[in-house]
Amino acid sequence: MLTGMTVTEADFKANATVLSGLRQYGWQYALIDAGWYMENPAGVNQETKRYVLDGDGRLTPAVDRFPSAAGEEGFKPLADWLHGKGLKFGIHVMPGVPKQAVVQNLPIAGSAFHAVDAADTSQTCSWDGEFYVAKDNVAGQAYYDSIMKLYADWGVDYIKLGCVSDHPFHPTRIRQITNGFSKKVENHAHAVALHYMYYNFCRIHQTLRVTPAMEAKIADHVWSVDKLITLLPKPVARPTTKDRELFLRALGETA
Repeated sequence: MLTGMTVTEADFKANATVLSGLRQYGWQYALIDAGWYMENPAGVNQETKRYVLDGDGRLTPAVDRFPSAAGEEGFKPLADWLHGKGLKFGIHVMPGVPKQAVVQNLPIAGSAFHAVDAADTSQTCSWDGEFYVAKDNVAGQAYYDSIMKLYADWGVDYIKLGCVSDHPFHPTRIRQITNGFSKKVENHAHAVALHYMYYNFCRIHQTLRVTPAMEAKIADHVWSVDKLITLLPKPVARPTTKDRELFLRALGETA
């Protein structure tokens, strides 16, 4: 994963070219971390960082740093290039509604709502106050649906979700974003990387004392790694002990 707010398309391609040589060892992903939507990452606030949004209030890549995104192409050309290298494409995503979209009261794609209908202006992400918490209502869900559709259209394979275990924790985010990916939990294997599923469905959260999925009321028990493996797109045999050990090792866990 490329971290740092100043990463450019050239940086990403150079890094991904090296990573593509590791495919034989099981490497699958190349990710762009937070800030890909900022024209001036060195700025001190949204006005000087210059967040880039489309007409529906969704963050889009800054063309000065990601030139292939010009012409409203978004990350699709870069994702296509990466897929041609045999790797999967990931981006960091901030939950919530950008303040800029609310100030301009931009429409929410695929709905009759606008940003002001979706944003709880009394709450922001604690480490990036430029994002309002999305309301737990139809408009808030519509906003998440709209950004997930955009990322799917770009060909994004992996979402690194920011501002999740925040203070306060907002369990509704997990449910809303889950619904944005798919209305059926079985389709998570196609929409979300296994790490996301493992973190939210299998791992007990230190503060919550349950999994985030249980806290959000979209699961009533702790899922097993075996169950996640059976959700992979291709039918597979019952996971072996070795399968489980390899999966946990990839997550930095122990059996």
